[in-house]
This record gives sequence, structure tokens and C-alpha cells, in this order.
Amino acid sequence: MSDTTSDFIYRGHTSAELIDALQRWIRAQGPDLAATTVTGFHHPDHAGFSNVTVTLDLDVRAQPDDTPQADRVAVRLLNEHPFYEGMDLRRQFDHQIRLRDEAGLPVPEMRWFGTDDPALGPQFFAMSFVDGDIPSDIPSYHQEPWLLALTTPEREQLWWDALDHLVRLHTTDWQAAGFTFDDADEDEATLVDTLVANRRAQLARLDQADHAPTIGAAIDWLDAHRPSGLGPRRLCWGDARLPNMAFQGARCVAMLDWEDLHLGWPQFDLAWFVFMDAASAAGSNCPRLEGFADAAPTIARWTEATGLDPVALEWATVYGAAEVATGMALAFASFVAPDQVADTLAGLEASQVFEDLRNRLT
Repeated sequence: MSDTTSDFIYRGHTSAELIDALQRWIRAQGPDLAATTVTGFHHPDHAGFSNVTVTLDLDVRAQPDDTPQADRVAVRLLNEHPFYEGMDLRRQFDHQIRLRDEAGLPVPEMRWFGTDDPALGPQFFAMSFVDGDIPSDIPSYHQEPWLLALTTPEREQLWWDALDHLVRLHTTDWQAAGFTFDDADEDEATLVDTLVANRRAQLARLDQADHAPTIGAAIDWLDAHRPSGLGPRRLCWGDARLPNMAFQGARCVAMLDWEDLHLGWPQFDLAWFVFMDAASAAGSNCPRLEGFADAAPTIARWTEATGLDPVALEWATVYGAAEVATGMALAFASFVAPDQVADTLAGLEASQVFEDLRNRLT
């Protein structure tokens, strides 16, 4: 058993208790799993904003005396205090089945879904583990050894392969693939209203928000410069960036983290993909990796491949940057005492992310 002695608590339960609960759950999924044992438990150093993912090594067998088959799965649990409200793992589970089986995207195979377990929470699911390198968030993947070890042509290939997978998502016929969305018939103006309202609602959760004036100014700018003629709505990832992909060498082998899959304007995904890559480098005060294409050729290739007009990219970028800035403010403010929030937010105002956002508002 690995990683069981380190301090990992979920909903008040220790690693050992979680392993017992997971093992019982997996054994109940079918007679061929009835004597399965969890032989390895690997947990994250920190929880995700909306989900927690643990990896299990399994000794799979139907009866104790059977010859075991090794397997590895990733189990997704709901964060106890999700940063994003309304997380629905059932929806994620079903969406990922369609993305894999109907859209043909490299999404991990969904295995089992569970609900209402005292240790594992209200919703959870298991999916096949995909072996690959995932670019890190912290520290920035622009400093990551496995990416630095690739040649410049290999990094160029990785960048374009990642973008081409995004194109495949944006060119998927969502109706033919069986997707349904409650807001499919909403008009453009109403949806843009909702986007602006979402940013204001997120900011409203921040105590002492007056000490982070850049965020409020950005939302006012979004409100005053509402776009129109955004074009057709397609499947959108909602978090299209390299750290949500797994690679073997320069080839993308898995697209991960689909909690925000929605019907929207794909140029928002494109803007996020470009912006988050630049922000990753800037946030760590390091240059972007040689071989990763700049914004202009990336946008040009996406435009040619999708046949779509990338209108309102700057608005979409400000929208995403405002989301990142607000998320940072909420996260940092939650880690300090109330009397330190003002100074913490003032410090963020001087950061690269906030400076970049201010520059976009001129």
C-alpha cells in the first residue's frame, strides 16, 4: 500500500477509511470484482477547486483464489467546499461517455458511478487511468523538466496537437452525439447577460472587494462592451488548457476535467487556451517554452480548421482574466485572517495577473 501514512483527510475520514470504503464500493460493482483489493492509494497534495481525484491500484479478481489482474483507476470525489457551485458528477460522467463514444475524443473510459456514501460523499465515479505526462499548474509547466527535455520541434508538435484536439471538440455535432442542454434555445443577448451576471455574482462572494478595484473595473468594462454576432454555439470545454491534457511525448492521449462542458461560443475556449498559456509563464516570471506558437498563428490555425469567425476574442479574454483574478482573490482571502484581507488583496493588485487585466481595459 502506498501513500497511506501521509495526512490526507476527506470529509473527516482518513486514507485508510477511504480505502476501505472504495474497496467495498468497487467490489459491489459486479461479480467479477467481488474479491478485488486496493493495493495502492495515491492522493493529491491539495484538492482541486471543484473535485478531488485519487488514483487506485487494484488487484482485480472475482474469487480470492483467482489469478489477479492488475488495474489502475482514477476516482473523482466532490470537493467538500467547491469553488464553483452546482457541481454535478452525474452530468460529468454522462458527458464524458458521450465525448468518448460519440465524439471520438480521447477521454478516459468511465467505469462506475456511486452516490450517497458516508465516506465518499454524495456523488463519485471511477474512470480508467491514462498513463501520460500532465503539464503542471504550479510550478508553471514552462519550467517543467519533461517539457524542457523535448526538442523545439517536439514542443511545436505538442502545441498543435493540443489545439487540433480542441478543434475536434468545437467541430463535433453536439446534437448528433446526443448532448442536451437546458439553455440550448436561449438567445445571444440573454446568454451574454448571464455571463456578466456570473462575474458579478462571483465578485459578490469576496469580502472587502473594494480593495481589489481591478476586478470591479473589468466587470464594468465587460458590461459596457457587450459583444454581439458571436456566431453559432458549439460544445465548449470551459477550461481548455494544457494542464487538462495528458501527453505521451508530443501526442495528446487524454482530455481531462469536463466539469464545465457547455454549449457556448468556441472562441471563448480559444481565448482561454491562449490566455492561460501566457499567464502560466508570466505568473512564474519565466519565458514561454520555445516551440509553443504565439497567439496569432494559433488563432489562424483554429479559424481555418473550424471555419468559424473568432469574433470578440478580446472580450472573451477579459472575461476569462476577470474570472482568474476573482478566483485568486477569493482563494488568497480565504487563507488569511479577516484583518489581513485588505493587505492581501492590495498585494494581488500589484501582481502580473491584475496588471495584465488592467492593461486590457484601456
